[in-house]
Amino acid sequence: MLLAFVALLMGVHGATSVPRSLDSDVRWIEGTWIATNRSGQIDGHIAFQKCSDGTPCGVLVWIDPKKNSQRLDLRNPNPRLRSRPLIGAVILSGFTRHGEVWRGGRIYNPEDGMSFNCSIARGGDGELLVTGCLGPLCQTKTWRRYVND
Repeated sequence: MLLAFVALLMGVHGATSVPRSLDSDVRWIEGTWIATNRSGQIDGHIAFQKCSDGTPCGVLVWIDPKKNSQRLDLRNPNPRLRSRPLIGAVILSGFTRHGEVWRGGRIYNPEDGMSFNCSIARGGDGELLVTGCLGPLCQTKTWRRYVND
């Protein structure tokens, strides 16, 4: 269901293979985050890096192969993007900074090809709060930073 909340998740902008650093005052977003579904199960990992416009972009870098065998963006509404790999696709983008919160972004869901309004904010204990909205209906997920043991 990450892919229901990573999805709410996946942008249509191009990702770069070399991450670029964000400005120091928003560097807390930078890095890889564990995206979970409603049950708290891990669905994937999202790496935040700097987009070409200097705002944060979230790139899908890992999907649990036991839960999702989908490797291509088959449900994308744009037929030209249906053959692109999901890994490396930008799924969060288009944010504008409002203090410590990034708003006005979009999050793409590769499970159904839908995009949603999105905001990201710092939560307690170093967490990332990702809110996706469809009209007035919103859902917030708490992501934790990925630490490679």
